Amino acid sequence: METSPKEQLVNKVREEFKLKFKNEPKNVTLTPGRINIIGEHTDYNEGLAMPAAIDRWICTVVSKSSNKFSTIYSLNYNESILITPHMPDKFQEIWKQLAASSIHVIITEFGIEESVNMAVGGNIPIGCGLSSSTAFVISITKTFCHLFSIEITDRELAYLSQKIENRTLGTAGGLLDQYGIILSKKNHFLVIDFQDNTIEYIPVSFSGNSWIIVNSQI
Repeated sequence: METSPKEQLVNKVREEFKLKFKNEPKNVTLTPGRINIIGEHTDYNEGLAMPAAIDRWICTVVSKSSNKFSTIYSLNYNESILITPHMPDKFQEIWKQLAASSIHVIITEFGIEESVNMAVGGNIPIGCGLSSSTAFVISITKTFCHLFSIEITDRELAYLSQKIENRTLGTAGGLLDQYGIILSKKNHFLVIDFQDNTIEYIPVSFSGNSWIIVNSQI
């Protein structure tokens, strides 16, 4: 029986984790990318938006580490980084900055002293407006919270991920990407009113039709 793209991604990341760290991961998290049907740049202007999650994901697998530093391996970049607790790490590459910032913010917010081994891989096209960076941050953050049994609501996860991205990139972005990824439901559009942060789910049925995402590079 042929495995789905989601299962293929999970299996690939799990196997790479075992090769790199010589043990089994304790937690696996899948985080989707997102499209936005209506409402670009309306989140920080208190407007309306209608995003939806897509069938492309970031997969993160993790286990605790006995080292004094955390190690994150990226399958997409075929590279690892070492992150030292409570000491700011300076990296040039954006993915490394986001990974390090995610770890630093989480251990500071929740007072965690332990380190982790983590492998991250995804099939969300990078730099195509599908929120691969936000999915990357959310996936790391969510996996970390699961590993250490940290109770966090979906909205708290969204705010924490926003904080990590804004701090790392020096921006003041809104919550469109985070809400679209975290709060979406299958076969529904998510309507968000950013004036009061209320949401509404609209059922959709495509009856054999699909949305097609085109990377026009315009």
